[in-house]
This record gives sequence, C-alpha cells and structure tokens, in this order.
Amino acid sequence: MTLSDLFEVDVIRAVGLAGATDEEKDRFLNMAKDEILERVLERIEEKLPEDKKGEFFRLFEDEGVSEEERTDFVNKYVPDLGEVVAEETLVLKKEAIGLAKKFGSE
Repeated sequence: MTLSDLFEVDVIRAVGLAGATDEEKDRFLNMAKDEILERVLERIEEKLPEDKKGEFFRLFEDEGVSEEERTDFVNKYVPDLGEVVAEETLVLKKEAIGLAKKFGSE
C-alpha cells in the first residue's frame, strides 16, 4: 500500500465514508484532489513573480511543452512545491474531518 493509499484510507475513515460504495469514495477523493489542486495553484500564483505568472500558465496549458520544461520552471520558481502540496492537503483533510464531525453530531 502506498503513502497515497494510506492517506486516502485515513481520510475515507475519518469523514465516515468507510462503508460508502467505491463510486462514492472515488467521487469524494476526486473532489478533494481537485480542491487541493486549486489551492496549490493559488499558492503558486501568489509565490511567482508577476512577470512569470503568464509563463507558468502557458507551460501547463500547452500540451506541446515537455515535462522537463515544466519541472525546470517549477524547481526554479517554486522550489517548495512539495511543502505547499503537503500543507494544502493537510488543511483540506482537517476541514473535511471537521465537517464530518459537525454533521455527525447533528
């Protein structure tokens, strides 16, 4: 089991979806991943110099850009990307657990 799998199992249990169907679990996890991605993109945009924001979005929207170019750009301008992703994942996890507890106590 990978670290990602463990995280997903932990979150599924924590929000009370352990007994949910696989489809419901997948839908929840996909929504969570989309939210994390959106938050990470916002943080990246905050960190980038003004003159690099357009280049960032071009690199990630253009299918002709190599993965190496994208990686080089991120390593240069957002060297703490892993930390940003981890922080936003933890924040969302805490929020989801808090909501689950709130609805579970009502």
